[in-house]
Amino acid sequence: MQKLLLLLSLMATQQAMAQLFVQAGATITTNGNATVCLQNTDLICNGTINQLAGNGRFVYNGAANTEISGTTTPNFALLDLDKTSGATLTLKQHIGVNESIKFNNGIIQLNNYNILLQPTAYLDNESEASRITGITGGYIEITNTLNAPTTVNMGNLGATITSTQNMGSTTIRRGHVSQTASGYLGSSVYRYFDIVPTNNTALNATLNFKYFDAELNSLLEANMVQYKSNDNITWAQMGFTTRDATANFVEKTGLADFSRWTLSNLNSALPITLTNFWVACNNGNKVINFKTTPQVSAASYNIQTSTNGITWSTVATLQAVVNNTNTYQYTYNNAPSTAVYYKIVAVAANGNTSNSAIIKAACNASGNSVKVYPNPVNNTLWLTINNITVTNANINILNAKGALVLSQKTTLANGVNTIPIQVANLPSAWYQVIINYANGQPLQTVKIIKK
Repeated sequence: MQKLLLLLSLMATQQAMAQLFVQAGATITTNGNATVCLQNTDLICNGTINQLAGNGRFVYNGAANTEISGTTTPNFALLDLDKTSGATLTLKQHIGVNESIKFNNGIIQLNNYNILLQPTAYLDNESEASRITGITGGYIEITNTLNAPTTVNMGNLGATITSTQNMGSTTIRRGHVSQTASGYLGSSVYRYFDIVPTNNTALNATLNFKYFDAELNSLLEANMVQYKSNDNITWAQMGFTTRDATANFVEKTGLADFSRWTLSNLNSALPITLTNFWVACNNGNKVINFKTTPQVSAASYNIQTSTNGITWSTVATLQAVVNNTNTYQYTYNNAPSTAVYYKIVAVAANGNTSNSAIIKAACNASGNSVKVYPNPVNNTLWLTINNITVTNANINILNAKGALVLSQKTTLANGVNTIPIQVANLPSAWYQVIINYANGQPLQTVKIIKK
């Protein structure tokens, strides 16, 4: 049996990160038990990586945080994550998996990119210490046929389904963005499932919803119930049939159909309507700004930060002003210059909390940049614009024929600006989002898909 061992090892610091670069036109092919070992090594795929199931594996190990990037989507047979505990593998390109992802140690950060599992592929040994996350966007997807399934957990994603009906070809997507209702109300765990069967009526189904403690998002585990939404704006409280805080699941029986599902606390919604949220850079400090509509239920706002998007700490608490629209500002002195996650947590007088969207900001950026999430999008498209000047900008959305379907003006601060765009009324299709400065200078054009 042919065996290939490609070992790329870095014996220096992370600043001297090694790279495996697959140039355009080049192909990596493996057979049998071939192993490509990327120790402290980034993968840049501009060529072809298409491992069939049973034909080798890519192993990511070492103590450094590494990335998968490039212009083409690599397809792995078996992706083996064996990093030092806490180290991350961050996606900067979609990936495909034909066999499995084996979790030993380390975290896969979706970073608003997607993992497509083939019908027989699955997640192997995912745990609290080694798992997939992606609180700013991205998902894991698998499609299979479900004919009267009995406790079927497709791809081992954590949504176990039982039904008396032939559901036909069924797609399941698992994402990790906290879900909110219209006006950005409430919050959920850092996990949701889109369950899309061909036959979606009279299912008489059971959904067992698994989660990790690290995904609780400050919600009370003992009070967790299932919620569903057909439009990702309006949520129906579905309750629970059984739940187990030790085994980390909430189960509900007698379900007629499927859509988007998540977990939250009973009646946990708290109005936190942010009209803008941005982080500006000022002499090495970060100035955190957010605007709200009147918050009759909020007593205060906690500004929280995280280096990994998992563990959060409060750096400031601001008292709420409830009688009109307000702008809040906090100067975070001696903040890290590297990218850090930020969110706003609204706190009611009774102690209930609700989380805003999450942004990622750094003060060491060398130029302007734009990111969008989620993509594909259902209702609210978030633009994260890193801007090095204070200026006005125009945001235009064009359809496939080039016709203008939505326009919005905004003021960009010096720093990271996060801007919500409501696209719920747009038909399902692909669109171009064009961001120009007020003087007409183009900033960036991004393609999005409206589901």
